[in-house]
Amino acid sequence: MKQITSIQIQLEKTLTIRETLGLHMIEKQSDCNLYVLYDHKKVCLKDLSKLVVFSLTIKKNKPMTIIVEGSDPSTVVVGIKKLLEPVSSTEPIQIV
Repeated sequence: MKQITSIQIQLEKTLTIRETLGLHMIEKQSDCNLYVLYDHKKVCLKDLSKLVVFSLTIKKNKPMTIIVEGSDPSTVVVGIKKLLEPVSSTEPIQIV
């Protein structure tokens, strides 16, 4: 059974290419689908070119939400938190 979990992230700095590529790699290496919601726009983390362009529009001190859908999203959420820890503060939101 698939579960959906989201994590709201308040960026304290802008995303670097390292974090953007890291998000893409987490999506590729997991069996989960990952999406970013920001300013009424949604981007799938599978599409690297759209993700890079999208990351350039993200400003600091504005919340974004990462949605993780899959059989075990909790391990993916932990990886995202570790990756984005230097640039953000996070608040997990559970959606079932």
